[in-house]
Amino acid sequence: MHGIMSGLSLVRDAVEKDDWENVRSILDVTESSGHTLRTTLNDVLDFGRAINPSEGRELTHSIDLAQAAKDAAVMCSAQFVDPNGNVS
Repeated sequence: MHGIMSGLSLVRDAVEKDDWENVRSILDVTESSGHTLRTTLNDVLDFGRAINPSEGRELTHSIDLAQAAKDAAVMCSAQFVDPNGNVS
């Protein structure tokens, strides 16, 4: 969720500054964060079925942990600009 919210904030800042070079890469990482969140939530919701397979289906989702870590590193390496224009 943090990756999605941070990514959207970074996109908003980039659009306001007409910094179109970074928008696509930020959106790609944000989209990947969304897919990872969806997969994680689906796995959590299916946890009960995994414990008692007679009542549900097998878990078939997998998460590419290396890609998730790479996406997190890219997102964390981006600079944050607050509403006053201060870079941190």
